[in-house]
Amino acid sequence: MNHKETAKYIREYLKVMEIKARVQMQVLCGAKFVEVIPPTANDDFSIEESRIIKTLAKGLGMTHVQGLEIVIDQYTAVRHSFVCGEV
Repeated sequence: MNHKETAKYIREYLKVMEIKARVQMQVLCGAKFVEVIPPTANDDFSIEESRIIKTLAKGLGMTHVQGLEIVIDQYTAVRHSFVCGEV
């Protein structure tokens, strides 16, 4: 999958799982990022939603910034940023 297809897949999967989120693609300094953000500034992801998002990203071969491994059990409430490898 390329960058655009990966973001689309994440959007569709989150919709099926009924997780409300915005999925944005970004290219910064040559790195392709996909960000998963709650729909409004006042919302946070639950622990279970965070685990689902991270499991999905890890399954797609994505990493955190600078190639760091995604730790599924590390809770992040506000936003998730993943580097998109050409999967």
